[in-house]
Amino acid sequence: MNHPGPPAGDTPAATVVITNHNYERYLGAAVDSVQSQTTPCQIVVVDDGSTDGSGAVLDRLAADLGERVRVVRRPEAGGQAAAMNTGLAEAVAPIVLFLDADDLLDADAVAEVVAAFAAEPAAAKCQFRLGWIDGDGNPIPGGFPEPERPLPAGDLRARMAVAPDDIPWQPTSGNAFRLEALAPFRPIPEGPYRISADHWLSNLSALAGPVVAIEEELGRYRIHGANADHRSGFDLVRAREILIRTGTTRAALIEYGRSLGVAMPDGPDGFRSLTTAGLRLVSLRAGPVDGTTHPHPEDRRFGLLRSGVTAALARDDLSPAHRLAALGWFVAVAIAPRRLVPTLAAKGLTR
Repeated sequence: MNHPGPPAGDTPAATVVITNHNYERYLGAAVDSVQSQTTPCQIVVVDDGSTDGSGAVLDRLAADLGERVRVVRRPEAGGQAAAMNTGLAEAVAPIVLFLDADDLLDADAVAEVVAAFAAEPAAAKCQFRLGWIDGDGNPIPGGFPEPERPLPAGDLRARMAVAPDDIPWQPTSGNAFRLEALAPFRPIPEGPYRISADHWLSNLSALAGPVVAIEEELGRYRIHGANADHRSGFDLVRAREILIRTGTTRAALIEYGRSLGVAMPDGPDGFRSLTTAGLRLVSLRAGPVDGTTHPHPEDRRFGLLRSGVTAALARDDLSPAHRLAALGWFVAVAIAPRRLVPTLAAKGLTR
C-alpha cells in the first residue's frame, strides 16, 4: 500500500534519496518500496544522466505521485558522489537514508531507523543488515554482513584513528545519517568517488558521533551481475581504484579528526590496516594490468609485508587463528611467484 506521505507543510522524519543511473528495470520497485514505508518520508530521486529508459519511468512516477516525490535529473552522469550530493541538497528531514535504485527498503525500515536515532540522540550514523535478492527480486542466500559478524556500533573513534579501513561498513542502501552530522565534510569529493561514495560518509561520520546498529534486515541488496560495487571475485583494477579513494579518505579523516581533538596519525600511511596493506601488496606484485599500474610507486614488497604483519598482530579483536591466517596470507602473497598472486588474492583479504 502506498503511503500518502507527510502532510503538506510538515517536516518529514526522514528523507530517502534514491540515486539512479541506467536502472530502468529496477527504479519503479525502489520507489515503491519507499512509498510503502509505514512512516511517511520525503522521497528524492536523482537520475544521474541515464541513457536507458529511466526517463520514461521518472515521467510516470512524477505523473502518478506528484508532490510526493521530488525528481531531479542530472543531464550528464557525474557518478555516485555527484548524485548523492545533489540529493543531499534537496533533503529537508533531519535523517537521510540513501537507496541505490536497484535495491529495496523493507516497509518498516524508516520507522526503525527513526526510532534508533531517537533512542541515541548523539548518533551520527545508523546502519542495518541487508538481505540479498536476485535480478527478479527473489531471495537468495547471503547478505551484508555475514550472519555471524555483528555490525560495528558505538563510539568508534579509537578504531577510526588506528585502522579505519578494516571496519566493515554497510553498502549504500544499509545506511542512514543525521543530516547535520554530515555538514563538516560535504560535499563528497566527486572525482575519486564516482562509485563507493558511501564510504566517505561512513568513515567521516563515525568521527562525528556514535554509530547505531540495527541487527535485523531492513533492506534488500539486489545482485544482478551489473552491480557497480559488487564482485564475485578479486578485481585488480577495482582494487587500485579503492586504494586511490582510501588515500583521499584517510587525509580527510586526519584533518577532521584533529579538528575534533582526536589523536590521529601524522599522515595517511600512519594507519595500520590489514585490508589496505593487503590490497597494496597484491597491487604491487601483480604489475601493470588493463592499462593500470600500482598507485603507490614508493611501495616495496617486504615493507608491505612488514606493514601487514604489524597490522595483524595489533588486531586483538581477532582470534589467534584469524591473526595467524592473516600472517600466512601476507607471507604467501609476498613470496609466491607472480602468476599465483591473482589466485591468492581471490582467496580473500582478512579484515
